[in-house]
Formats: sequence, structure tokens, C-alpha cells
Amino acid sequence: MYRAGNSVEQVFGGTVIKQGDRTPLGFNFRTENGELVYLTGSTVQVKVASDKGVVLEKEAAISDEYTAQFAIGSQDITGAGDMRIEFIVTYPGGTIEKFPSDDWQRIRITPTLEDVEKYGVGYITFEKLTDEFQNQFDEFTGGVDQQIDYQKQRVDNLIKSTPQPSEIVDARLDENGNLFSNLKNHLDNKGNKINILLNKLDGFVSVLEYQNKKVAIATGYDWEPAIRAAIEAARPNRKTVLLNVGEMLVNNTVIFYRYTKIQGWGRDVSTIKLANGANCDVMKSYMFDTYKGTNIVGSTESATNINVPIAFELRDFAIDGNMDNNTTGGGLVIYGKHYVIDNVIVKRAADVGFYTEYGTNDIYEAEDTPETQINIEIHETGRENMIFNGPSDISLKRAYCGWAGKKYSDSKYFTGRKVDSVVIMKGCEIGEMHAFENQYGYAFRFTGSTTRIHADLLIGESAHGCFNIEQGVSGNISKLRAHSNRSDVNPYVLIDSDLGVTIPGLDLRKYANDGKATMLQINKENYDIEGFVLGNASGGSKGNGVVVNTHHGKLNVDIRYLHNDGTTQYYGLITNQTGVFKRNHITARIQGCDNAWYNPNKGVGSIYNIVMNFNSANGNTGFTGQPKNAHLETWNVHSDNNGEYRSTDYTRLVANSINLATTNEQTLTFAHYYLYAPTLDQIQTQLVDTTALTDYEVAYIKVVSAGATNVTVKVKLKAASATNGQWASLRVGIR
Repeated sequence: MYRAGNSVEQVFGGTVIKQGDRTPLGFNFRTENGELVYLTGSTVQVKVASDKGVVLEKEAAISDEYTAQFAIGSQDITGAGDMRIEFIVTYPGGTIEKFPSDDWQRIRITPTLEDVEKYGVGYITFEKLTDEFQNQFDEFTGGVDQQIDYQKQRVDNLIKSTPQPSEIVDARLDENGNLFSNLKNHLDNKGNKINILLNKLDGFVSVLEYQNKKVAIATGYDWEPAIRAAIEAARPNRKTVLLNVGEMLVNNTVIFYRYTKIQGWGRDVSTIKLANGANCDVMKSYMFDTYKGTNIVGSTESATNINVPIAFELRDFAIDGNMDNNTTGGGLVIYGKHYVIDNVIVKRAADVGFYTEYGTNDIYEAEDTPETQINIEIHETGRENMIFNGPSDISLKRAYCGWAGKKYSDSKYFTGRKVDSVVIMKGCEIGEMHAFENQYGYAFRFTGSTTRIHADLLIGESAHGCFNIEQGVSGNISKLRAHSNRSDVNPYVLIDSDLGVTIPGLDLRKYANDGKATMLQINKENYDIEGFVLGNASGGSKGNGVVVNTHHGKLNVDIRYLHNDGTTQYYGLITNQTGVFKRNHITARIQGCDNAWYNPNKGVGSIYNIVMNFNSANGNTGFTGQPKNAHLETWNVHSDNNGEYRSTDYTRLVANSINLATTNEQTLTFAHYYLYAPTLDQIQTQLVDTTALTDYEVAYIKVVSAGATNVTVKVKLKAASATNGQWASLRVGIR
């Protein structure tokens, strides 16, 4: 096997050996730990190689225990040049080791002056060879430095004597170090780059063109005149206004028009900020105060409506209302349609962060098509985050709204109401909307006489009520998530509209620190809701799960872990509280609630499919309230009280309970396993005889009592069977 040795050191012999000089060269070898290698009994092979291959190979002699020696004789022809020398040691046990391990010992062979066909030998140590290379490098770099100094002096002389040629020479070199063959090529390259840049900016009007650049960055300087001038300059050709990088303070409202396009460098880069004490809206559409509250008659392209703001675009910047230093002023205030707001943040407005309105939405021409699209974030507003009052049937692609009511708790726009985070007053298509952190009102309020909502995802949290859907609203919400409701009064989701609310993906979650308000409260008909209503599995969630006070609806929910608060009884499900409660189809799975289901049953005609799991040993109650209205309702209710099963769809066979051989009255008492004490007219009985006897006659079978757990039935035969030991069974059904 081969091993790599560590180092070689010369111990005797000269540094230069001429041809015919038989002076021996001696070498020791050391391990990686620096210890001498013991060579007695070993053989040492020496190889000398040029860049063309091995030129000399011979065996060294072992002169003592640690030294290998050899000589390069007159007959050893090696050629001239730099050589590498390597030693291969074969130990007595057969192990082979090479020295050195990381490089080669080096020598240089030079011709003798005596005979060009024969060569002398010069051995130079590694250290000596390194010194020689260093001397050569120093000579080279010294020559280069001399040439550089010479060229510097030449250029200086050129500039002093004839400036024009030196300037031309310098002009061929660009700022990136690229050297062009002539000055024209350099200028052409610059011209091409300028044209490319001009083409890129051809559709823009920069605000900086109208702002003193030296004054522009001064603290407190008013940017509104420059922004206004850029907007006016862009209007004739519908160019895009390019905002500055950084914060632009304005002392007056920035007004924009139809077709105005304002572009920033990013919502975290370009910011239009209201100056201290300005007390006005930061940005507003043209003639907003004139159009607000009105309906536009006719096409937006007609001469009478030529000033109606349409088709404007606001992109990639922030609007800062500077709420701490202003008492009033909205962030972004719009009357218009057919516009785009994309990647815009509105923050710290003293009033409403984002207000948008349009009157009727009649479409007269193609240009009137309302393909408005909004992607916006609204944070920390004095009043509502957002009031959406049109245009109808637009696309709210995304809105992320938080920390409403940071300055005022009462709404200025809706009498008698606290500040809600998001108020939707017209129909729209919603992609994703998230509202959170409100100390006073709902996260979402949907209102208006004909508000049609289609939403992919709505999330409301950390507010005093999460969703309030008022009369006049119809909605199809694919996924609705509500949690962390702080209120004891306002429900997580309150449905007060009878125009049809469909929620196929309901997800309500009550945490331990939430308020005691009901999670889902349905007060109006025509609902279709499916999903989860979940409390905290570890305890602490207090309040009702689902309360249904209406009719003509469909509910399919899982209800979990709702608890009492020590004084008030709360329930997973409450139904039939009003006389109008009828024709509902309710499916529920209720588990882990202190009280599973409460049914006052003041209405008629509903269908129930309910499964309840509870444990009375822990103080839980499965069913509380009134039984079903016989013959008017269909109940399929199953209750599992810690393994004790009860049901309202129940039939049982009391086997071999009637003696057919006696005419004495027989009394049968047995457990009915019904959910509650049935009324007598709910109980049906039937004698079941599997024998072939026909020699007896029944006088009567009647139910005489029914309690919470047992039913009592009396049976009498008019004529007994003549066959002793014959028994029949009694089948009992309760519906």
C-alpha cells in the first residue's frame, strides 16, 4: 500500500554539482509529526522528472539508520531545465511511502561549458529557488512601475503642450473602464443609451421637473404645487405622473382628474404626506364635493359629464394623513368609476382612510363599463378605515384594513353608530378582504338597499363584532373567518337580511379571552350556512354558539366547547325562540358544550338532524326546552351522554313481555331511551307474536304514562290462549 510522506531535508552535499563531480547528496525524511523516518532495511528509489516525464531513476544507498544518499554521475543524462525530485521508500514490511507529500523537491539542470552534448548538474535547495523567483518578480514589477510612471509623465506632457489630443485620448475611455477605438464610437454608445432611457420615460411626467431640486429635499417644503403642475402637464396626452422618491409634504389637497395616472416608486418608497395643521384631505378626485351624493344621468362621455372622474390610476405609493398633527382630513377620497388603485397604502388619516362613491351605475356606452379594480391597504385611521359607496359591481381585489377609530370612537357619517372598520354600501366583487383591530365597532358592516356581495375570502377579527349583514344585502361568501371578538353584545356574525345570505365556508373561533357575545346569530330567513363554530377546547370560551330566530333557512354546523360564565347559561345551539320559526332545515353536531341545545319551540314545521355529545357527570346538559310539535316537525336527534344513548327516532321491541295464557291485566314498565319525556300521542304500540297461535283475543293495549326515562303500558286479553307458556312481544315506537 502507498502512504504519502511529509517532508524531505538535505543533510549533506553541495548546492551546485558539476558534471563528473561524484559528491554524494544525503537526505533525511520526516513524518507529519516532525520525527525522523527510520530507514534500516528499507530501499529508497529516487526519481528526477522534467515537464516531459521522468529523466533519471536510480536507487539510493542507506548510509545510516536515517539517511539516504545518491550522486548524479557523468553518465547520468538528464537534460537541462527545472526538475522535480521524489523519493519512494519501501519498508521491510512492504509498505511504500512517498516523500515529500505535498509537492516535489526541486533542482535545476544547466548545461556545462565543455560539451553541449553533455551536461553538468546543479542542485539548488527549495529555499534558494524561492529566493531566485522572488528576485525575478521584483525585477519584473520594477520594470512595469517604470513604464507606468513613464506613461503618466507622457500624458501630463501632452496635456500641458497640446490639450486637445489628450482630451480626445481620455474621452475614448468611459466611466466603466471601457476603451473605445475612437471618440465617435464612444459618443454613439452614449447616444444609444440616452435614447433608450428617453423611450422608457416618454410616457412619464416627473414631479421633479416642476420642483426646485435643491429645495425639494428641505424639511417642510410644499410639494403640492409641483404635483399639481405635473398632473396638469400630463393631462393632454394622458401621460403618467412620476412621483419622487421619499416623503413629499403637501399643505393642500392633491386633486386628480379623469384619466390621471399617478405612479410612485413603491408604497414604501414614495409617500405623499399631509403637512402639520393642513387639516384637509390628502388626495381627492376632481369636483368631489359637487358630485358627492348625486346620480350621473347619461353617459360619462357626454358633454355634460365630461368632468366626471373616470379611468384614473393610482399605483405604488403611500398616502399619509399625519393624524397626530391634524384634527381632520381623509386619506383618499373618490367620486368616480372605471379606475384602478393598485399597491397603495393609506395610513394615519384623521378622518376616513379611503372613501369611494358613485351614484347609479347605468351603462350607456362601452366607455361606461365599470371595470374598477382596487388593491389597497389602510392602517391607523381616525374614523373608519374604509367606506365603500360605489360604484356598484366593481372588483375589490384586495383590501387589508386595520386599527380604525384611533382618534374618534363615534362615526361622523352614520348617526348613532360607533366607528366600524369597513362599511360596504354598494354591491361589489371581493377577492380578499381582511379587517382587524377596532375598539368600538364591527370589523365589517354590509348595508344598503340593494347591496349584492360576492366574496372569495373575508376575515374579521379583534373588533367589537366581526360581521354585521344588514337588511337589503344579499351575499355569497365562499370563506368567512371571524375570531377574537371583544364584545359581549355584538355577535361574531349577525345576519339581519332576508334577501339571501350563503356562506359555504364558515369558520368562527372563540378564544379564552374573547367576549361573551353569540358567535352566529341569524335573525332573517333565506340563509344557507355551513361550517365550524368553535370555542376553546381547553375552556374559557363563554357565550352562545349559534342562535337561529327565523325561518326558511338551511344550517349545517359543527359546534364545540361553549361554556357558562357561572351566572348565565349559554348553549351550543338555540332554536325556535320566535313564533315565525318554521321550515328550517338544521343539521348540527354539538360537542363539549356546557349546554348543548336549547329549544323553546314557539314555531312549527322545522326539520332537525342533530347529534349531541355531553357528560352529565361534569354538569353538562344535552337537551333543554320543549319537545317537537307533533306531526308538524321532523326530528332526528341523537344524544350520547357519556355512553348513554338517546334518540328521537326510536323503536324498540320489549321481547316476551306479554303472557298469552292469562286474561289478567298486565302492566309493563320499561326505559324508552327517548331524548325527553314523550307525550302519550307520540307513542305507538304493537303486539308481536311469532307463534302460530290463534286461540287468544286482545281486549286492549294502552299507554298509561310516560316519564323522563320510562313508559308504562297496560295489556289485557279478552280470551287467553289454551296453551300454557306462550308469550308475545311488545313493539313500541316513539315519533
